[in-house]
Amino acid sequence: MADQTIAQQGFASAEPFQYEHVFEEYGKAVAFELLHDAGFQVYSQTVGIRPGDLEDLRGCLELIVPVIQQSVVDYDAAPERANAMIVDAVTLFEDFWVYDMDLAAFSVQAQRDLGLVGNGPDGIVGNMDADRIQTVIDKIAAAGMDFEAGLSVSDIMTNEFIDTSISFPEYETAAPAPTTTAAPLEGAVIRVAVEADTDGLNPTVNRFAVSAYQMARAVYDPLVYVTEDPCGCVLAPGLAESWTVSDDYMTWDFKIRENVKFHDGTMLTGEAVVYAINQQLKDPLISLAFRPIFIPQGAVELVDDMTVRFNLQRPHVDFPIYLSTQLGLIPSLEYMMATISDQSLNQAPVGTGPFRFASREQDFMTRFERNDDYWGGEVIPAAIEVYVYTDTVLAADAMAVGDIDIMSTSNVDAILALRDLEFSGDVVLYEEDGGEEGFGMLNTSKVPFNDIRARKALAFSAPLDDYMEFIGQGVLRPADSWFPPESPYHNPNVEQAHDVLDQATPLVAEYCTEFPDNCADGRINMEFQYSGPSVIQERIYDILSEGWSDHFNVTKDMKPQDAHINEVAFGQYDFVTWRQMGIANPDGDVTWLNCTAVGFVSLNWPRLCDEERDALMYQARGSSNQDERIGLWQQVAEMINADYAYLMFNHTMWSHAYSPDVAGICDYRFPDGSVPRCNYSGYTDYYSQLDKVE
Repeated sequence: MADQTIAQQGFASAEPFQYEHVFEEYGKAVAFELLHDAGFQVYSQTVGIRPGDLEDLRGCLELIVPVIQQSVVDYDAAPERANAMIVDAVTLFEDFWVYDMDLAAFSVQAQRDLGLVGNGPDGIVGNMDADRIQTVIDKIAAAGMDFEAGLSVSDIMTNEFIDTSISFPEYETAAPAPTTTAAPLEGAVIRVAVEADTDGLNPTVNRFAVSAYQMARAVYDPLVYVTEDPCGCVLAPGLAESWTVSDDYMTWDFKIRENVKFHDGTMLTGEAVVYAINQQLKDPLISLAFRPIFIPQGAVELVDDMTVRFNLQRPHVDFPIYLSTQLGLIPSLEYMMATISDQSLNQAPVGTGPFRFASREQDFMTRFERNDDYWGGEVIPAAIEVYVYTDTVLAADAMAVGDIDIMSTSNVDAILALRDLEFSGDVVLYEEDGGEEGFGMLNTSKVPFNDIRARKALAFSAPLDDYMEFIGQGVLRPADSWFPPESPYHNPNVEQAHDVLDQATPLVAEYCTEFPDNCADGRINMEFQYSGPSVIQERIYDILSEGWSDHFNVTKDMKPQDAHINEVAFGQYDFVTWRQMGIANPDGDVTWLNCTAVGFVSLNWPRLCDEERDALMYQARGSSNQDERIGLWQQVAEMINADYAYLMFNHTMWSHAYSPDVAGICDYRFPDGSVPRCNYSGYTDYYSQLDKVE
């Protein structure tokens, strides 16, 4: 400023970022001094009440103050989920605030670096220093400001409700740390590219998607494995060496494998399994997928030291497949208990797998090193390094120059680049499109798509021929349902309606006559949400919105992936593009389709409850007759098609690329010798039998 006696007050945890990255015309570094360092050492964030309300609020304060303390610690350890919700709220409310994930990350780091957040001088979060407050009172008095005569610190501050056990990790007793190998390891380092990072690697608290599973298979073993059989219903023992079931398929006993050691030296026990399962069932998000399977109380119990019992709500012939997923990944008991007080340990997993956790830099690289004590046999590579490439075209470029050894992608541009590399002999390529589908979803709980006429009109006017030409590029197959023609569950009578505009026109006219407030210029108003920024998603939006333009007024709504998922779960959308479903055994898709999954937070994304459809799915779930199950699921496919809550686009093509010097691809076998699925959906081969050769 021209007048050097004037200073501008602002937030040191935000405004330097804005001047550098948003208001770039400012053109210079931001200099600042903290008010604290200038001598005005106030507490900027406090919980305040009216003095006369203290006794009335005492019971509430005793409960809520420790919650606030813990929330500060938890947020600092893993701020990503909360940041995504803040960004989402700022976008939703459309006021003058500007906020994004980059600014949020800067703010968190700045608060740490500047000491704006942390423990008090006594090592406790939230405990205020009476001497510091008295100093501020003295300075206010010296400045001649008006305040109540005789004001003392005890009149305005109390630490009475502080929980003295809550503090940031640096003040706590160190938790058991995962062991790593100090000496150099012999063997290859296999470098793997994934398309996204995960918020953590603790299956009992973090949400696992494809990239998390790619890392998890290095450090964890599941209780049960699924073999390569096309029905997805032939299982193999993992950490559970055997299991039995009651005649009604509602009580399952699993014998846990003995003499299996966790990476921290502790032993696998039934107690660890029960604790891990219960932690997932208590988690408000993870449990949404699994809790409806079990009885409300006593879902899992310890029969003896090495036997675990699961009690189900309904007959469930293929229940063990759920123990091949996140639910069946078992961390060390000591590790799980340590993460309760130190959430940063969620980034440093302790499992039983072929590799031990070594190091992790989020959004860049996670390294695992060979576990020479692995119960499952010899492990060949010295280490696995997992790199994050959110743009898989760049990952393909990295493969071309030898920076990575393995990658998977469903990005058509990246697939075409990998095919060129395969043609020149620079990669070995495996492709498969039977694992999941690309589709759109319509929110049936809100206008306009709570009316089936609007849903039908959207399908009839959908330009899917253009979609397949410009998005599919000859790589993707069109989909009519979640089951490709090769699947035993495929129903050839199900067809996805599209490109019949003359059938859409009367439906739109009828709807707009009845609900004129939901229309403009004779077209239905709708919002199109997708995850971005993404070149492919922008193309999809352009093609679909143009095709719908005669019948719908389409408003674009691009969201970061976390916010996108949150809004879908909370029903804050009209239409979204999505990729999911289509697993070999459709039993796993019941989670996303049944009426139980409709709620305030919904995993039944379109929020469409059909009890007749539920009855068919539960009948299939309880049947051991494969022909009967196939027939029932074919009926379910017809009902889904008739509801018009899903708009099927394509079977997702996954390309799995390996450097030519990677050996042992698909050589891995499960402990009982059975053959796993290799290179399917977003999953490459298991790592333990891979090697690199000259």
